[in-house]
Amino acid sequence: MNKLLFKVHSYLALLAVVPILIVCVTGSILVFKHEIDSLLRGEHVRVEPQSQRMPLDSLMASVNQAHPDYEAVGWTLFQDPGRADQMYVMEKGTSDWSYVFLNQYTGQVLQEPELYDQFLTDWLLELHFNFLLHDAGMLVTSFFAVILMLLGFTGIYLHRKFWKNF
Repeated sequence: MNKLLFKVHSYLALLAVVPILIVCVTGSILVFKHEIDSLLRGEHVRVEPQSQRMPLDSLMASVNQAHPDYEAVGWTLFQDPGRADQMYVMEKGTSDWSYVFLNQYTGQVLQEPELYDQFLTDWLLELHFNFLLHDAGMLVTSFFAVILMLLGFTGIYLHRKFWKNF
């Protein structure tokens, strides 16, 4: 039984090593997402902090005026006063999410709507979460999560003598 379980454990580990490496490497890089974006796209993600930000309704109106073919579907407000707001928009009649950066102090839209895979860090984020497979990637990610869970269970069982002496 132990030999069979050890083989299953070994093959599951071989199957899981590539996705684990992808998630680890991309996650390690994405820890610095804001810093990388500030370096590569500073004019879009950084703003000059001011004393008072505009009300959300006014900011929404400025985005609607600048991009009437898009509808706002989400908003990210950051604690850093020098970081631009990120508004998620969807082109009317489609299901494609895009985003714009918005100066929360002046209402100026800092870029045209961009899809999620246009820049390095956005591409890395997609790779990290769903292996660039969009909806199917969520299924693949779930599959690897089950494999990791099985690896944990089989590893605990195979090394149960270690846990008895612990």
